[in-house]
Amino acid sequence: MQLQPLLVENASSWDTEGSTVSRVRLGAYEFDLKAGELNCGERRVVLQRQSHKILAMLVKYPGQFVTREEIQQELWPHGVVVNFEVGINQAISKLRHALNDSAANPQFIETVGRRGYRLKVPVEWLPAKSSEAMEFADATLDPSPLQLLASELAALCGREERRILIATLFDLLQILACADGLGEEPLAAGSPAAASLSRSSNG
Repeated sequence: MQLQPLLVENASSWDTEGSTVSRVRLGAYEFDLKAGELNCGERRVVLQRQSHKILAMLVKYPGQFVTREEIQQELWPHGVVVNFEVGINQAISKLRHALNDSAANPQFIETVGRRGYRLKVPVEWLPAKSSEAMEFADATLDPSPLQLLASELAALCGREERRILIATLFDLLQILACADGLGEEPLAAGSPAAASLSRSSNG
């Protein structure tokens, strides 16, 4: 019987190495397919490579029988010399331990006739975390004029350049104040504000 993968909106999210959003809920656990992490409240478990890949396979085909031969092909490419039976048994055992599951009374991973395994719990696709969405939005916004100015200031490494730039900004502020009819007197050379700008330019 050919395995039928779980239909999701973004099929590429099942790529555990290249996906940006790849989180599912398994009962009380959240499984991050990309990071290979299981989270349950404050408890976090980072799965080893083999256990990570096995759980990813079971999540991709929920409720379906996944054979040990299919797991072997996924974990070890052709030509690799290893004791496959022992390797799969150890990976399943570690995975069950991470899920607080039992082979005798399985709640998550069921052994099917010693020939393979089946995921018993429903798989719920989870949206991106709000923090991930915020980071993506911030990264796509165009920089503001103030951000551009700050980057230019950061790029200037000499005192003379900073002094010239601050003096130019000071002149522009006086021109804008007069143009807007604010009625304020230009800053005197000995005024506290002028002294503060002078100290900034010499700093």
